Amino acid sequence: MSGGHYHYAYSTMRNCADMMEDDVRQYATEHVDRWGDVQKPLPPDILDLMRQAAVTLLRDAQMARDIEWYMSGDYGDDTLRECAKSWALRTAPPDEQPPADEGKT
Repeated sequence: MSGGHYHYAYSTMRNCADMMEDDVRQYATEHVDRWGDVQKPLPPDILDLMRQAAVTLLRDAQMARDIEWYMSGDYGDDTLRECAKSWALRTAPPDEQPPADEGKT
């Protein structure tokens, strides 16, 4: 296993996304939980929000993993730049970005 710089925190993000996806599948219909109680389906809009959150977490986990591997020396500059192309980050136009020294004391 590579990485370690951030103590593999990205894997926790992946696990959370996986659990959300499991809940979406389970709570899409009425079901009996592990205690024998009948659980009603969640509203469709809530299930959609959970799906969106899971997708976002998986994307963010990939970004975190790539940066962790870079900081751990497993990726070089070019590899990280190549990985970043798939991140689909939204950035502010250059005229809306804060100055590079903003927030530094």
